[in-house]
Amino acid sequence: MTVWTGKFLFGIRSSNHSDLLNLFWKIIHKIFFIRKIECF
Repeated sequence: MTVWTGKFLFGIRSSNHSDLLNLFWKIIHKIFFIRKIECF
């Protein structure tokens, strides 16, 4: 999963899709935030 994420981010950076990258990180932060709540 880490390798796939690395390739995915590298592909976005090479394409210079800033908006898509920002949206991707927002989704990731939401997922981690929800998981932290579920853990506690």
